[in-house]
Amino acid sequence: MPWKQRNGHVTTALKLLLLVAAKEGLHRLVILCNEDNHASRRVIERNGGELFMRGPHPSDRPDQLKLYFRLKAGATG
Repeated sequence: MPWKQRNGHVTTALKLLLLVAAKEGLHRLVILCNEDNHASRRVIERNGGELFMRGPHPSDRPDQLKLYFRLKAGATG
């Protein structure tokens, strides 16, 4: 819903997820988003995500390309 966008909720949720992952002893996470989801890509990159691969994922349609990002647990952008 457009009226719920750009409030920072997803950015905050990702920051909290990275902190929880670090507390659980995880050092790196891999996060995916659809290639055409520019808002999600910006949120992931703002939180330190580094793009390392582009391609399909077995959980989705073969023609739905995903962007794969590495993030450091505990990092906040």
